[in-house]
Amino acid sequence: MFQQAGRGYDMAITQFSPEGRLFQVEYAIEAVRRGTTAIVCKNKNSVVFAVEKKSSELALSIGSEKIFKIDDHIGVAIAGLTADARVLIDRARIQAQINLLSYDEKISVKDATLHICEYKQAFTQNAGVRPFGVSFLVAGIDSNGPSLYLTDPSGAMWGYKAFAIGSGANEARAYLEEHYKDDINDEDLKLLPLKTLKEIMGDELDKNSCDVAFILKEDKVFRLLAVNEKEEQYSYPEVHVLELALKKAMQVAQKANNGYVVGADTIVVLDDTIIEKPASESDARRMLKKLSGRTHTVYTGFAIVDAQTGDAVSDYEKTSVTFRNLNDAEIERYIAVDKPFDKAGAYGIQDQSAIFVDRIDGCFYNVVGFPVTKFYQTFRKFQARQKD
Repeated sequence: MFQQAGRGYDMAITQFSPEGRLFQVEYAIEAVRRGTTAIVCKNKNSVVFAVEKKSSELALSIGSEKIFKIDDHIGVAIAGLTADARVLIDRARIQAQINLLSYDEKISVKDATLHICEYKQAFTQNAGVRPFGVSFLVAGIDSNGPSLYLTDPSGAMWGYKAFAIGSGANEARAYLEEHYKDDINDEDLKLLPLKTLKEIMGDELDKNSCDVAFILKEDKVFRLLAVNEKEEQYSYPEVHVLELALKKAMQVAQKANNGYVVGADTIVVLDDTIIEKPASESDARRMLKKLSGRTHTVYTGFAIVDAQTGDAVSDYEKTSVTFRNLNDAEIERYIAVDKPFDKAGAYGIQDQSAIFVDRIDGCFYNVVGFPVTKFYQTFRKFQARQKD
């Protein structure tokens, strides 16, 4: 005879084991751990949701939702059983409208979460029912500013600045703890959940394999991004260099048996336009004339892949560079002598183009093409995380 995991104490939701455990609740929490990864982050102004979404060429979007709207100012990301989530979300939506009709004001994020928690908790102490197999990250903006709360199948509630649930939660939380900052701005906040998902999903992350939603300070209204909006919002230089660096590292790691593989990519950005390597002398001439007398930004993304385990980490550095005004003779002489056709922006600060530079704000080695200090710090943390 095989002994059951709960030794019979998991037969009823109302029965505690001698160790004080409710096994049915623990099983429900396990359902959450097996769900897709959901990440929500907030700062002092805004809230950003990002979730992993299982996609198929034959599937429609109906039924695969992992981010829902409770009210205009509140959204929720889920991990676990979507059918259970819909029941709770419908109740939360009704409660939000009751609050509006009764008190002539929108429900607070905390109160909306507490109502969900109370209903969940009732299903842990009544016979003939089972716990809801879903966890929520409820977030929004109310009179108290942005708020983020976690509620699990037990009905408990916790407040966070950034958090992750689902199958990739442990890795995601480690990444968030390392990269989240209290003074993070809105643009970096939009990137952080996606960069965290990238750490978990690698090359599988694209516009069809994730959902993203915002509640921003400008209008404080929940907005789930459509596919074309995701492309528009995340055509950031940071995303571009991270994707290229990780792709390079992964291609080599697949052929290696052990060791660490490093990939890197550098771009120059001016007026929100990416300037990569020149294809010809005329192309290099055009690039340098555009950079003359102006400030541009150099982005370098790097990725580290453990070829044996497939574990990966990536990050980027950015540096502002201001050129003095260049004359045509200087540009022609530089192109003829240094032939900068393998350099982003058509220059390498380590060669004669150093005399073009009026000022640098940030890491010098990033402009050279590899942010040594940032890489070293990231690599050491990556190794420590692997040992743990």
